[in-house]
Amino acid sequence: MLERDLIRQRDWEYSGTAFLLSDEAREELRRKAVAEYGEGLELIDPA
Repeated sequence: MLERDLIRQRDWEYSGTAFLLSDEAREELRRKAVAEYGEGLELIDPA
């Protein structure tokens, strides 16, 4: 869940999944996460 939150927020520096991916691949990863799990954050409090 934390990893999905990091991807949703485009917090690439802390995402192990996005490590060494191109900008285009990172955006595709984000699109897939949002499509599968939704836009809302699961663990990170946006406030």
